Parts: sequence; C-alpha cells; structure tokens
Amino acid sequence: LFSDLLLEFTSDTFQEKLQALIDRAIYCGSQDLMNVPGRKELVHRVHCEVLPNYGFSPDADGLDKLVQALQPLMDDPMVAAKVEAVERKLHIPTASFSRRSTTK
Repeated sequence: LFSDLLLEFTSDTFQEKLQALIDRAIYCGSQDLMNVPGRKELVHRVHCEVLPNYGFSPDADGLDKLVQALQPLMDDPMVAAKVEAVERKLHIPTASFSRRSTTK
C-alpha cells in the first residue's frame, strides 16, 4: 500500500501539481501548509487509484478505516517511517498523522 502511494506521490506530475498548489497558497499569503487549498483533491485522485486495490474505499469511511488499521501498527518503525515518507512527499508539516496517532 505505502509503496504504491509513494510511487504515485513521488511522480513528477504529482509533485509539479502539488508544488503549484503550495506556491499559490504562499503567494496568496497563507502560512498554513497543513491546509493547502487543492491538496486534498489532488491526493484523493491517487487514493481513488490505489486504495481499492487494498480493500479500502477512497471516501471518508475508507480513509477512517485505513487510519484505524494503521494506528496499532505505528509502533513498528517500518510502518511509521513509511507514513512519514508519505507525509514528506505531500509536504505535510511534521506532527500530523504519525505523531497524532501515538498520542491518542
């Protein structure tokens, strides 16, 4: 799952589109890189391609189930590293999923 997500998130096309969204947000005065307008929709396109291959629907319910499935695994350094790699590719500031899940 993570390998497929990383493959898509690392692609030049995806990264160019994401960087354009980030640049636009910064140009418009936003300093909130956690909530870049358009990133959610861009990521959703990848989720629609990848998540069904692993039994998760790409909607809110499927994402909730994915997060629930991952939370008990976050103590595994390999899983945590892959989640952090995805966050880096999405330019999500640190302390998001991987940190939240360990503090619950």
